[in-house]
Amino acid sequence: MRKWFFPLAIMALFAAASCVSSGPAQRPRKGCLDCHPEMAARYKQGLVHKPVADNKCGSCHLPHGMIAGINLRVDEPQLCYACHKGLAQQRSQRKNIHEPLEKGKCTVCHNPHNSVFPKLLSQPEAKGCLSCHDKAEFSRAVVHAPVVRGCDSCHDPHFSDNPALLIKKSANLCLSCHQAAAPEMVKAHSGYQLSRGCLECHTPHSSDRKGLLKRMVHLPVARGKCDGCHGVKDGHLLSADNSAEKCLTCHEDNGSDGHKPVRDKNCTVCHAWHGSDYPGMMKAPASVVCRSCHDQGMRKRDRNSRSRHKPVVKGQCLSCHNGHSGREKHLLNKKSNELCFTCHKREEFGGGKVSHAPAASGDCLRCHRPHQSKQVKLLRDRQDVLCFSCHRRVSLEKGRYSLHKPFVKGNCAGCHQPHQGERKNLLRAGVDNGALCLKCHPATDKGANHSPYAGGECTVCHTAHASDYSLNLKNKVGVLCFGCHEDKKAEFKAYKVKHKPVAGLNCSGCHRAHGSAIGANLINKQPALCLSCHQDVAKYWKGGVAHQPALEDCSICHGQHGSNNPGMLVKPLDQLCVGCHQVSDVFIKKHKGIRPGPGSCLKCHDPHGGLEENLLYPVSHAPFSKGKCTPCHKGGRGK
Repeated sequence: MRKWFFPLAIMALFAAASCVSSGPAQRPRKGCLDCHPEMAARYKQGLVHKPVADNKCGSCHLPHGMIAGINLRVDEPQLCYACHKGLAQQRSQRKNIHEPLEKGKCTVCHNPHNSVFPKLLSQPEAKGCLSCHDKAEFSRAVVHAPVVRGCDSCHDPHFSDNPALLIKKSANLCLSCHQAAAPEMVKAHSGYQLSRGCLECHTPHSSDRKGLLKRMVHLPVARGKCDGCHGVKDGHLLSADNSAEKCLTCHEDNGSDGHKPVRDKNCTVCHAWHGSDYPGMMKAPASVVCRSCHDQGMRKRDRNSRSRHKPVVKGQCLSCHNGHSGREKHLLNKKSNELCFTCHKREEFGGGKVSHAPAASGDCLRCHRPHQSKQVKLLRDRQDVLCFSCHRRVSLEKGRYSLHKPFVKGNCAGCHQPHQGERKNLLRAGVDNGALCLKCHPATDKGANHSPYAGGECTVCHTAHASDYSLNLKNKVGVLCFGCHEDKKAEFKAYKVKHKPVAGLNCSGCHRAHGSAIGANLINKQPALCLSCHQDVAKYWKGGVAHQPALEDCSICHGQHGSNNPGMLVKPLDQLCVGCHQVSDVFIKKHKGIRPGPGSCLKCHDPHGGLEENLLYPVSHAPFSKGKCTPCHKGGRGK
C-alpha cells in the first residue's frame, strides 16, 4: 500500500496546481514601430544611424503614451556624446572648435536618423558649409582644386589645433600637394624655392587673379624683387630683418606724432608684407586690425551697448580716422565739427529756424559718443542728465509735487527736437492748437467745450514740466478758474453762505475742466451731481416720494455756488415755498383749518422728499399724527 502512496501524492499535487488560476498574462509592450510604421520606411533608407538601424529608438527618445511628444532622453550634445565619447574628449583638448560643435548643436550639420549623404550630413558637404560661410569667397574666377573636392580636404569639420580648423599647419598642408623644389614652382616664384608663407600671397579658396594671388600684391613681390627685403642663401629666402627700416626705403616716414605702430615703426602690426585682399595692404579688414588694439563699439554682442555708430558696425574705422598720422586729435580725418557732416546733412542739424546750440556749432560730441553708447542715438548719458547739464534751472523742477510723465522719465525728445526746429523751445508741434499735447493725450472727452481746452490752449492751465499742484496745474483750481472767471470771484465773495467746494476753491468738484455736454460743464446731471455728496437728503424718498424740485433740479431752490440765505436757498424760506404752493382754501383745509405761519413749512415737511405724498417727516408728535393741532395751536394761524 505504501509503495503507491508517494506517486499518488505527487499526481494529486499536480492536479491541484492545474486548478489554481495564475492570473491574466501580461500584454507585450508595443514597440515604437508598431505605432509609427511610416517612420521605419522613412528612416531606413540610405545611410542609417546605428540606433535607428537596430530599432533602438529608446536609446535617444523617451517612450510616450496617450500624450505624444518627441522627448529626447537628454539634450544635445550630451545625447550624442553618450556614444561619441571621443568627440567630447577631444573637444575639451583642442584649441579651435567649429562653432556648431562649440554651441553643442550637432544637428545643425548632421541628420540624427538617416541621410543619403556621407557621415549622416543633412545636405551635401559644400552646400552645408556655404549655409554659414559666404559663398562669394569660394566662387571667384579661379577656384582652388581642394574646394571643388570638398572642404574636408583641408579642414577638420569639428576641431583642430591649427587656425581655421586646418588639418595641418598651413605651409605643410600646401606642400602636401605643391612641391617646393619642383621647377615650375621655383619658376613661378621668381627663381626662389619657398617652403612657407604661402597664404601671404595666395588666397586658399578662390581668386580673380591667376595663381590664386590676392587682390593686391606688394610691388617688390610683383616684380620678383624679393631680395630687396630678404637675404638669399642657396636659393632660399631668409627672414627679413628690421622691417620698418626696409619699409621706409620706399615709404615716407610719417613722423613721431602719429599712430602708435607708426611711432614704434612697426608697420606689420597693421599691414601685410606680401599680398592682401584688403585696401592699403591691410592684414585683415580694418575692423579686425583695429580691434586687435581698440575695442570701441566693435563687439557685436556688447551687453552695455544699446547703440553703435554705423561706420563702427561696418568696420569702417578709416572713414573717420587716419591710419598713420594726422593733425587732429584721435587721428581724425577732419575737425570734429566738420567730420560728422561728411555723412550727416548739415542743413538737418542746426540749420533750422530755431537751432540747438551744440548742433548749430557742430559740437556733436557734447551730446553723442563717436563709437557706442549705453543709451539710444549714441547719447553720452540719459537724456535728462544730458539736457540738465546745460538747462540747470529746468532740472530744479524735478523737486516739485506733480511731474509731467515725459519729464519724470527723462524723455526730453518726446516734446523737443534735439537739433533744430521751427518753433520756440524746439517743440515738436505747436502748443497753441494743442497738437503737441494731443499726441499723447487724445481728445476723448465728449462735449469737451471749455474754451481753453476746445481751443487747444493747454498751457493756459497746465505747466509743461512740473508743478506744485496736481495734474501739472499752474495754481490751485479755484485761483486758476478765477483767472478767467473774474465776475464769479466777486460774486462768491459777497455770499454769506458758500457752497463747500466753492469755499475750498474746488471748482472741479462739480465742473469738468475740459468741458462737458451738460450745461455749465457739470460733471453730471441734477440731482445725481448733488446727491454724490448729499446722499442723506434722499434717505426718505428713495423708496417713497420725492419733492418735485429736488427730483428735477436742486438749483430751483438752492444757489449753486452760495447764497445769503440759510441752506443756500435762493430766497428766504417764507418766500420760496409760496412761490409754488399758494395759500388757498384747499391749502388751509389740508392743514386742518390752520393757516401755517411764514417759514414754518420745514417744521412738518421734508423739503426733499418723504415716505408719503405729503412729505411729512416719518416721526411725528402724537397729537399731530392724529390731526389734532388745536391742543397746542390756538387760533387760526400756526406759530
